[in-house]
Amino acid sequence: MKKILIVDHSIEIREKIISVLKDLNCTFHHCNDGLEAIELYSRLKPDWVVMDMDLKQISGLVAAYQIRSRDPKANIIIISNHDKFEFRQTAERYGVKHYLLKKDFFPLKDLILEKVAN
Repeated sequence: MKKILIVDHSIEIREKIISVLKDLNCTFHHCNDGLEAIELYSRLKPDWVVMDMDLKQISGLVAAYQIRSRDPKANIIIISNHDKFEFRQTAERYGVKHYLLKKDFFPLKDLILEKVAN
């Protein structure tokens, strides 16, 4: 069974993400801050990380960078309220696979479906 780590400070957003992805044959893990995301990634080795950019302690972008520096094959999707070119550019430079806006993260399922199905 595939694993997805969801990282967001809002339990409501985490629940929405799970509801979008629930029919994929996956196990969901979640947390609410960047440092915990790094620790959980190291321990769980999830197939995908879906992570907010605005997190406690360290940002999602910094957490993504640290995760990818330890595991260059990590699949990370940033979800954010910020639609700024600079953030998207930084995410791409850090190896983030996709950058979605929270107002429309429903394409999330299509983005990870192929990876989860394999």
